[in-house]
Amino acid sequence: MIAPAPPTPARWQFWIDRGGTFTDIVARRPDGRLLTHKLLSDNPEHYPDAALRGLRDLLNVAADQPIPAASIAAVKMGTTVATNALLERKGDRTLLLITQGFRDALRIGYQNRPKLFARQIVLPELLYERVAEVRERVSAHGNEQHQYYETICGGAGAGPGFDGASAVHTHMTNSRLTDPEVLEWRFPVRVEEFCIRKGSGGAGRWRGGDGVIRRIRFLEPMTAAILSGHRRIPPYGLAGGKPGQVGRNAVERADGQTEELPGTAQVTIGVNDLFVIETPGGGGYG
Repeated sequence: MIAPAPPTPARWQFWIDRGGTFTDIVARRPDGRLLTHKLLSDNPEHYPDAALRGLRDLLNVAADQPIPAASIAAVKMGTTVATNALLERKGDRTLLLITQGFRDALRIGYQNRPKLFARQIVLPELLYERVAEVRERVSAHGNEQHQYYETICGGAGAGPGFDGASAVHTHMTNSRLTDPEVLEWRFPVRVEEFCIRKGSGGAGRWRGGDGVIRRIRFLEPMTAAILSGHRRIPPYGLAGGKPGQVGRNAVERADGQTEELPGTAQVTIGVNDLFVIETPGGGGYG
């Protein structure tokens, strides 16, 4: 017969928030009761460290006595002291490490204009002194890992009295495509073609907008995935207008072979393989 293990005695738990002005402590006693305590974070005339003084106060331990670690189960502390020092320019010199290609991201910011017509724009002082760009993450094999996501435009449908727009997002807002120069700078790819897919819009009294052709060559082995629609069923026309052309996804391999892909697919891309995306045109009207 195995005797049950004696219950583990309950112990104190402490949660500490150390700010630039005050240090707040929440403690759970061994009997489950919660206690709170607030001290000045900086009070050198009375104690060298606010967190330790708070523990002593709650445990009723004198300043010249050791804190009984065996009676404490956990001490968890968060602090904004370093952030405050940075914002107040009182901390050490600061270096910003950021993904390669984003050196000026914080300098550019959101381009907010509190005074819209001000001729002299005063930018806020940067928190860091220098910037060092880092080339993404590195796998266990020493290869850099790249991730990129984009939404690609197509043709809009026509309507009574207007042609559909070409090369536009019709079901997505607040979405912009990365400039080819930036994409090629940050990732091992080359944008070999990005153009309007002429004639892909549906015919009619008012014609549907044309989709686009996007051809991207990969310079390193990667995995590519695509989620797309209207690869089998064309965008319909209205009031007698003709449908737009269906889209097409394919990989043109470096050895000359072409692999057609469905609307939703994931494929392994080799060096010098070309990923081809042709988006649908919009339906015509009338």
